[in-house]
Amino acid sequence: MSLNNPSSFGKHFGFFRFGTLIAFIFAAWLLFSSYDEAGNGTTFIQGRPVPNTKITNAICLSKTSLKLEWLPKNNIDGYILVIKDKDGETLKRKKIDGANVTSCVVDHMMYRKVYRFNIACYRKRITDIKKGEFASEDYRTKLKVTDRYEHGYKYFYDWDGNRLTDTLEFVNDKSDFEIRTNIKACVTTVYAKDGDRGYTIPVKVWLSSPSGSNTVSGVWQLGAKYRYRPLFYGTNSQWAVRIHDEILFHTTPYNNYGDNNSLDPAEYNKLGTAASHGCIRMQCEAVKWIFDNCDNKTTVVIYEDDNPGALGKPELEEIEDWHTWDPTDPTATDLCKERGCHQIPVISVK
Repeated sequence: MSLNNPSSFGKHFGFFRFGTLIAFIFAAWLLFSSYDEAGNGTTFIQGRPVPNTKITNAICLSKTSLKLEWLPKNNIDGYILVIKDKDGETLKRKKIDGANVTSCVVDHMMYRKVYRFNIACYRKRITDIKKGEFASEDYRTKLKVTDRYEHGYKYFYDWDGNRLTDTLEFVNDKSDFEIRTNIKACVTTVYAKDGDRGYTIPVKVWLSSPSGSNTVSGVWQLGAKYRYRPLFYGTNSQWAVRIHDEILFHTTPYNNYGDNNSLDPAEYNKLGTAASHGCIRMQCEAVKWIFDNCDNKTTVVIYEDDNPGALGKPELEEIEDWHTWDPTDPTATDLCKERGCHQIPVISVK
């Protein structure tokens, strides 16, 4: 090509401009295109809306898991599943590849909790993915249970046929309870009311530590509540609820008032045996539950029996000397997280 030949220059320059235009169109086409669900390079224009789907069913598989099913869609690369708690806070977000996938298993779930699920389709793009819309309403469910009456009590069973020991979520009236502490077996059981049948639904059971001789049998009503409470011999309690006179439900002893990281591990490990000076010691979780859920009209029955109660006697997981906080204390979960102990299993999707 010679600059002295205008016609030759114009012809080549026009071809160059045409080639540039074609290259630009091709680049734009790549930018707004996506691979299909097989990832084989077949493309389609992203201007087409990503289809929507929704969860159609939840099938209970075991005491900790369920199977989610949803409507399949074409011309997508997969799905985005979101798992939330009952208040809508996201617990887990999982990308599931493959348009032909129509179900997944959610594991490490917990009874007493309502879960919310939602799902959206997605397509791959060069640098990201294009997501469809989630359903306007979350799919809500919780692990299923069955119930039956045995020996005068109403029990709940999980999908595997195991009797549950924490069943408050399945009780209609969550405000009327009776607390029974067996000072011989060192167990405290909470019963909910079952209409005219009385307090015959066992909903909570905890290890407790009464005194060998200073805790007396009787029937009382709960009294004053304390967020922190000094105890004998310079020790302290987190949460305490008066039963009668100087007898309290309280936590195992702490060395420092108001300090949740000053627990005496040796005293904690005595739970389930007679170890107090007259009060009823329990874990933080137990005393706080009574503090939060039982009013001062709640009946407390203290008695002695070889039979621990309707839900039996739990086993204690002892703690090491360095574990100077109660593993059930909701204000100390960060301490367990730092040390990697007593962690609740994280929800998984497979």
